[in-house]
Amino acid sequence: ASLLEEQRRNSLELTLDAEKNAEMLGKIAAKRQEIANNSREQNVLEQESLKNSIALEKS
Repeated sequence: ASLLEEQRRNSLELTLDAEKNAEMLGKIAAKRQEIANNSREQNVLEQESLKNSIALEKS
């Protein structure tokens, strides 16, 4: 293979690698968002639980 063909192949491989990396970063970002949402939901549930405990103590 000529040097030019090799360079084209390497360039294509780099492009494909970059696309895979971008896809993985997208998946990671989505997972981080899911974790953040779950954390917020957990905090809300803990606050509700605390309010219920306080309400029970007062009754």
